[in-house]
Amino acid sequence: MRRLLSFCRFESARTRRAAGLLVALWVLGGIDYLFTVWAQRFTQLEEINPWASGLLNSHHFASLAVSKVLLTGLATVIFWRYRHRVLTQVSLWGLVAIHVVLMVQWSNYTADALQLAQATQMQPDGQVTAINYLPPVSSRPDSFTQSSEASPSGSVDQPAPDAPDRSWQLAAIPLHGHE
Repeated sequence: MRRLLSFCRFESARTRRAAGLLVALWVLGGIDYLFTVWAQRFTQLEEINPWASGLLNSHHFASLAVSKVLLTGLATVIFWRYRHRVLTQVSLWGLVAIHVVLMVQWSNYTADALQLAQATQMQPDGQVTAINYLPPVSSRPDSFTQSSEASPSGSVDQPAPDAPDRSWQLAAIPLHGHE
């Protein structure tokens, strides 16, 4: 027990800082992996890393996890070996900052995905449609919506004379669905 406690004592502040930053990288990397798998399975994620995209598209989530652990482990060994150098400390701080920005991006993506999920529904044929609440139909003609041809009911954006007055319309818009 005494030997284990002596292992946890670090000889310098730089070593403690490196250890803390490496732990942060492991935790943030694990969270990134979980968000990536969640987004691949439940949203329309387009992974920009071609290698990870190939694994995700073929549903090799375990292979992606193993490769992420191996690469992070290799980086940990290299950073730990050179932990006393200033460049290593700066690099670790940069990597942690990049991972924090990535977590902010995941937070925004998740919020948008959840908002979209509340406004979509699965059709019996497997297609996903979005419920889109459109603004009221304007009775004022716009220069952007007028067509060069005259329509039978006047301007393009005006409702028909016998149409009921609506403050909103509900429309189903097809989206790209997962097969």
